[in-house]
Amino acid sequence: MDRKAKQNLYAEGMKILSGAIVIRSGTLILLPGEDYGAKGCYILADTYAYKNGKPLNETNSILIQTDWDYPGAASNLGYDPCSDCCEPCKGETDGTVDCSTRTAGEMISEAREFLDDHLYKEFEDPGYLGGNK
Repeated sequence: MDRKAKQNLYAEGMKILSGAIVIRSGTLILLPGEDYGAKGCYILADTYAYKNGKPLNETNSILIQTDWDYPGAASNLGYDPCSDCCEPCKGETDGTVDCSTRTAGEMISEAREFLDDHLYKEFEDPGYLGGNK
């Protein structure tokens, strides 16, 4: 592939890695881990890869494996562990440690509910697979 062709591919949102072309949609879809043998987990997959039947792997998906991962992943997708908090403590926690009004367990549970409520929905990639961050 000549230089001009590589530049054109890059301009169209494709990345060229070690001579292989990896197409990125810039959006992620949230999938239940159970569909892929990972009970109790979630998978954030590149939307293009998922919708085109590509096998999911470490180059096009992220495994959200433990309950301590739920608040961080959910926060990157729009969940705010402090949205219902009073002003003095607002923003005091990331959802994995207690704050002055709520326990980490409550926020982890809420984050899991958020993820469950958003299965099969698409999100802008916040940086997991080379997106916006």
